[in-house]
Amino acid sequence: MEYLTLKSHLASFWKLTFVAAALLLAIGCASIYTGRAGAIRLKVVDARTGDPLPGVSAMWREDLDDLLVGHFQTGPTNLQASDNSGIITINLAHPKMTGRVTLSCVGYTTVYGVYSDGSLETSDNIQPTPIPQDIFTLDDAQAAGMSGNSFLVRMHK
Repeated sequence: MEYLTLKSHLASFWKLTFVAAALLLAIGCASIYTGRAGAIRLKVVDARTGDPLPGVSAMWREDLDDLLVGHFQTGPTNLQASDNSGIITINLAHPKMTGRVTLSCVGYTTVYGVYSDGSLETSDNIQPTPIPQDIFTLDDAQAAGMSGNSFLVRMHK
């Protein structure tokens, strides 16, 4: 009788162990597939004066299209507005995914950016104007320069 109870407990233990291992493997594969998340810094400035723009709103999303897994998306996520130095930090950016950022500030044109392969391209001319869940492409993209360890994003009035 005790042998049957021990045998059923061991069977339950191995089933739970198998399920836990499968979950960890799936999570690990997803992490390897999308790449280790890192941070991206943007410095938002007035295009004419070069002065930092505090209070710029930002929305971020990431997309990955693949033949094996199809389309994978994170976001859109509202980020913390730029600080007094015009800095916006995007945490958890995945290097193997394409990131899209929308920057807006009262009195300035909205700037759209696409981050891919370690570079950022921006544009303030997208037709039609995308909504947050849209995947947009840039009409007249310009590569964002660097200011220290931040991408320099210029906003026009």
